[in-house]
Amino acid sequence: MLLLSCDQVQYCQVIRREKTGTEQIIPGIVYYGKLFIRGEVFPLSQKKRAIEYSRQQFSYYQEKIYILLVRERDYFALWYENCDVRKLPTVNNEPFPDFVATIDLKQVVFHMRQSLPQKTIRKGFRRFHNCFSTQDVINWLQTHLNLTHREAMKLGQRLVDHHWLLPLNSYPVRFHKRNHFYQFND
Repeated sequence: MLLLSCDQVQYCQVIRREKTGTEQIIPGIVYYGKLFIRGEVFPLSQKKRAIEYSRQQFSYYQEKIYILLVRERDYFALWYENCDVRKLPTVNNEPFPDFVATIDLKQVVFHMRQSLPQKTIRKGFRRFHNCFSTQDVINWLQTHLNLTHREAMKLGQRLVDHHWLLPLNSYPVRFHKRNHFYQFND
């Protein structure tokens, strides 16, 4: 396990083949010729917890894979060595300013439909079935895609902009931190 700054690694995007045969573009880094994929994320205030957790993971994998703890702009991220991915060519060494823009929305919505908890809510005299809140979406994206809060907000806005998620309000809405409610566009 190594503790590095973001200047010591080369950011890239990698392709990972899923068990279903589909390919997914995810963030990756290159360090001394080895490819790594992002795992857990910790706020900067939890540096000790991040170090302890990375040590536990290193022991869990019986020291057979390298684990990097990288201090990025707003957080610490664990990066796991992975031999099953391949690197995509990149133009610069930025820590994924456009990573969220590369995520396949159709695939995200497919998985969200299967596991995002939905509920019935009342607004005025109407009942809306199969709804979920902004916070439900953010939590799901952070848990299932290992996104930071900022990335989850950005992806949520993309889902609204591309009409995958429909706000219950009759007017177009920004994806807010407040508890707006949404439904899937069928």
